[in-house]
Amino acid sequence: MNETCSNAAAAETNHQPGRPALSDRVRSLRLSDGVSMSEGRRSSWLPWTLCILLALAAGYLVMDAMVPVDEATLKNAVDERLAELEKEAAAKGQTLSGKPSAGSAEGEVALNSKGYITPVHMIQVSPQVTGKVIELNFDEGMRVKKGDVLARLEQTEYQSYYDGAEARWQLLWKYRQDEIRQAQADLDDSKSQLLQLKTKSDRTEALWRAKSASPEDYEQAYYAYQSRVHVTQRMELALKLLTEGPRDGQIASAKAEMVKAKWQLDNCTIIAPLSGTILAKRAEVGNLVNPNAFANNGLPAGICDLADLADQEVDLSISELDIAKVFKGQYCDVRAEAYPDRPYKGFVSRIMPTGDRAKASVSVRVKIDIPENEVGQYLRPDMGARVTFYNKKA
Repeated sequence: MNETCSNAAAAETNHQPGRPALSDRVRSLRLSDGVSMSEGRRSSWLPWTLCILLALAAGYLVMDAMVPVDEATLKNAVDERLAELEKEAAAKGQTLSGKPSAGSAEGEVALNSKGYITPVHMIQVSPQVTGKVIELNFDEGMRVKKGDVLARLEQTEYQSYYDGAEARWQLLWKYRQDEIRQAQADLDDSKSQLLQLKTKSDRTEALWRAKSASPEDYEQAYYAYQSRVHVTQRMELALKLLTEGPRDGQIASAKAEMVKAKWQLDNCTIIAPLSGTILAKRAEVGNLVNPNAFANNGLPAGICDLADLADQEVDLSISELDIAKVFKGQYCDVRAEAYPDRPYKGFVSRIMPTGDRAKASVSVRVKIDIPENEVGQYLRPDMGARVTFYNKKA
């Protein structure tokens, strides 16, 4: 180390003139004390300034978030949303918790189930005779009244049957008086002959007893008289039958034939058996319809399906585990799945006497109370419907 210092001192003493010494050059590279202090202070305050600005910004955001909200506005918004959710849940027969609705106005809910709407009475309108359709007076969806003419069949054949039966019926009565007069005349003639033969028989008998006539002449006169007696009796009976009218068998046979022919002719005009709505058209003009369709090469059996849409019910399959919760006359709330915002009142009208082994269920029918002005508008056959059963009588 001493050697190093001596070398440095020697170097410093031996420096060339006009050139600065090494120590001077080192000192020239140092910063002045004022400059270093001010720069140091400036660089130490910069991070603190940034932290203070960030703290102020965070405080402002916290204060803005803690500003009180209008409670009335918030309550209204919450109530509106809850109402929407409750409405959606009610359409499904549940509450917001997913449980069945309590229905404070209807009573305690016993069960919820889904079924399908069906008419209480649906009829396939069919003629009772075979014939070709020559007139149709309806379309699908049309409402008809009981007794309206729906269709007509060709009636030429049935008209001829009726005319023939009517003629045979009239034959029993039309010429009855002429036949009576004829029988009366024949009877009078027979009686006249009977008197003549009686006189001849008595005279021949007297001659035979006087030995003036042969036995053969007496026998011929006597038996001719007896034969005329029987003929006269037969004519009396014939006149009596004509006077009393045709025989019971003849009357019954002719009357039955005419009634059948009239029935066939009347059934060529097809009328609506009840008031309702046409659900389906089964035939067109020109079709040959036959009530015994399955036995006649698949010909149409009917002309249309008719039902009263004011008289409908829901067909439900209730599980055997839940059937104890259902009773006849039970009050129900019915909502079609297509129109969940339209509730209808109903009641259990029928509980079927047998169960379904495959489904482990029992069929239940719920009758729907449909307002007159809504018949056929919203509730249609085979639409799905949800039914809520309440623990009360309808």
